[in-house]
Amino acid sequence: MKTVLGWLLWFLGIAVFFLVAYLLGSTGRLVRKGVEVKRALRKARLDASKQGMIPNEKWYVYRRKSTIWILMPTLGWIIFYIILYFFIPTKFFLLSLIALVIPILGYFGIFFTPSDDPSGYID
Repeated sequence: MKTVLGWLLWFLGIAVFFLVAYLLGSTGRLVRKGVEVKRALRKARLDASKQGMIPNEKWYVYRRKSTIWILMPTLGWIIFYIILYFFIPTKFFLLSLIALVIPILGYFGIFFTPSDDPSGYID
């Protein structure tokens, strides 16, 4: 019984780790989405100004949304690390910065998901 409970706890711990890693990677993906929308809005505004048109309300709504998509995850990470800096020793704080790799990978669209092709695991 004790080993079964141990196995279940390990499985639960690993599942929680991957869930948290996925959510952290999603913050990076959200920042990238905001950056891409900002870039597209900037291009659309330049194209419209060349034709003598002005942006409509929808353009401003998307601009606000893209700013929120960029700022919220970024501020969340900054606030988290500021709080962490004051509560843990410096060595552990510097080690915790490794966790920023996950949102960076999410920003670049790299998610570690199982392959659909089973032969991809065998050389």
